[in-house]
Amino acid sequence: MCNQSQVPNSTNYPTNMTALETRWETRHIFLSWLAPACAMAVFLYLSIFDGGYFSREIYLAGTGMWAVLGLALLLNWDWVRMPHGAAAPAASLAAVTGWILLTMIWSISPNASLIEFGRAALYLGVFIAILIGPPGRKAVIWTASLFVGMVTGLAMFALLAKINPSISVDYLYAGGRIMGTIGYWNGLAALVAVTILPALWLAASEWVSWTGRMAATLALAILGLTLFFTLSRGGLLVGAVGVALYLMLAPERLGGILSLLSAFVPGGLMAWYASTALPSLQTKAAGGRIGDGDGQHFAFALIMALTATIVLKAATLLLPSRVPRTRNGMIATGAAALIGLVLVAGIGVAERQRIENRIRGAQSQTAVQVYDYNRSSIDEQGVARLASTSNNRAEYWSIGLTNFRDHPLLGTGAGTYRFADARLRSVNGLARDPHSIWVRFLSDQGITGFLLLLAFLGSLGWVVFRQVRKNHGLLTDGLYIALIVGCLAWLADTTFEWDWELPAVGFSFFLLAALVIRLGSAGEPNARQQAESAAAAGRLPQKQIIPGIRMLTGQVKTAMVLLSMTLTIVFLVLLFAQVENQRASDLLSAGDPAGAAAAAHTAHRLNYFDGGPLLILAEASQQEGDFYAARDYYQSALDRDPQRSAYQEDLALLEFYDLKLTGQGLADLNKAVNLDPQYRPLHLELQRMYGDLIKYQKSGKMPAAPNPTQY
Repeated sequence: MCNQSQVPNSTNYPTNMTALETRWETRHIFLSWLAPACAMAVFLYLSIFDGGYFSREIYLAGTGMWAVLGLALLLNWDWVRMPHGAAAPAASLAAVTGWILLTMIWSISPNASLIEFGRAALYLGVFIAILIGPPGRKAVIWTASLFVGMVTGLAMFALLAKINPSISVDYLYAGGRIMGTIGYWNGLAALVAVTILPALWLAASEWVSWTGRMAATLALAILGLTLFFTLSRGGLLVGAVGVALYLMLAPERLGGILSLLSAFVPGGLMAWYASTALPSLQTKAAGGRIGDGDGQHFAFALIMALTATIVLKAATLLLPSRVPRTRNGMIATGAAALIGLVLVAGIGVAERQRIENRIRGAQSQTAVQVYDYNRSSIDEQGVARLASTSNNRAEYWSIGLTNFRDHPLLGTGAGTYRFADARLRSVNGLARDPHSIWVRFLSDQGITGFLLLLAFLGSLGWVVFRQVRKNHGLLTDGLYIALIVGCLAWLADTTFEWDWELPAVGFSFFLLAALVIRLGSAGEPNARQQAESAAAAGRLPQKQIIPGIRMLTGQVKTAMVLLSMTLTIVFLVLLFAQVENQRASDLLSAGDPAGAAAAAHTAHRLNYFDGGPLLILAEASQQEGDFYAARDYYQSALDRDPQRSAYQEDLALLEFYDLKLTGQGLADLNKAVNLDPQYRPLHLELQRMYGDLIKYQKSGKMPAAPNPTQY
């Protein structure tokens, strides 16, 4: 640790960016980038592996995030700082994370709540890592540029599925909708829609070099095409509204419009060509494939569209990025707006019949059908487990709000919506998330968790309000506006989607929110130029150039380091448990029940709340012929997750076919049906079990146990 004379304070802290950069040693500049760089690496990892949806990816990312965050705090101890006002949002998000952990006490599925805690702790780590990054506007621009570049790379990879579907194993499953490595088309659309906003500023701003603006416009074209081919109505709507809002507020309005035209006119023509002339690109049939010729034509059209984007952008660089504040400028702006309205109205009139058909189709699907299993035959009770969820959000919200009314104060535990859905849903298919962050928090965490979420978002809004009140120049800062609109776009999308549950998509909001706070504390660009000029002339201003940047106290830094160490250990233990659980499953599949049992015991000791290792122990005991031990393991798994119908089903099959406890087996299978009444295979299995009971009573020989995959 440095001596006290080396620690900057209110009296010797540099008053302008140039002096700050001169005083810092190279190692301090490097270390200040350590935490943000780690956050970006975590985002890239999560994006490559299904958006980080599965618990193993969450635990591995959390281990790396908090380990590097703690290391960055220790190595850069005397220089760690945070923007003024950032403590309240960080503390509020920490309270949300703590509450999620606390819900494990009363959760109906403690392991599901533990996974949700890991997700929230990961968001907290990313938020803090970006907040304690290097100060100054230039650092914010570099961070935003890196984020845009990474998302553009992911979008380009997703587009390659239109050329060769083997690049994306999920392309045919998605019915021709691209999802890339995110694992969900609407999730990719949300990520792209949010990223378009900072990309648009980079493409239009005079603060960016001409090569940077060219690259950003190329990124806009790729992002726009990806958004279109996800076929996500919500993503397209959020992206369009976000761009329109940005253009209304940002000063680089003309540059933004020219950049959009440069990127979206060639891209739009290419999308139209692909939709009309390359029919196999839109295949939805099972086993359908893109024709080799269509894939090659798409690749050629993509290259031509991107080339045309570069040419158009090069031409528009000769034009100004802002409309002059003159009478002619106002006339030109009004004329452009009028032309836009006429075009929109014309498209609406031309497509009115199709729009009316879509509205009528949506209205016809809003009625909720609920089957009565006591009065209908088994064939009438069929439910497609993978049914489309595109028009079922109203029902999901209704289920979540019903669960909230049943448990208003504390909820049923973080991450437990799926159990309420299994119990209360109609025939519209299983949903693990209510497709709304607001309903999710109300249903799972009660009014307490919901209010904590509002406190976090409210504190963010208060910080923005204070920054704008102190520095009105932020209202004309295009990057500041782009970041705020990006945050609003994510909140709008997550109102109708499950973005929170995909860490790679949720990452974008916390990164942009942290950058908003940092940029608002970096000072107005023009003020910085004026202050540097004054410093060069020997007339240093009284107000510091980076307002609001302050050192963290020793107690706060110590608490953050301890939190980092604790969470690193927690994530590491949970990760080892996942690894051992997977190893146990592999050994069991390979026919080694003894080795599987040993690995499962280790996984169980590392994560007491997970029922997965207990299921492996039960199956290993079954393979070794110890059915009573297997029954005990199934019951132990149910003690941890009493709402999981699959656990109840496995126990019922063991009791009925292996232990010949027919009455108990039927009773437990009925419990499974009650937990998941709309899952048709359970009803078929119950029907078969009654038939097997009659055969067993007549012949004294128990029929073979069914293979669950046949359903």
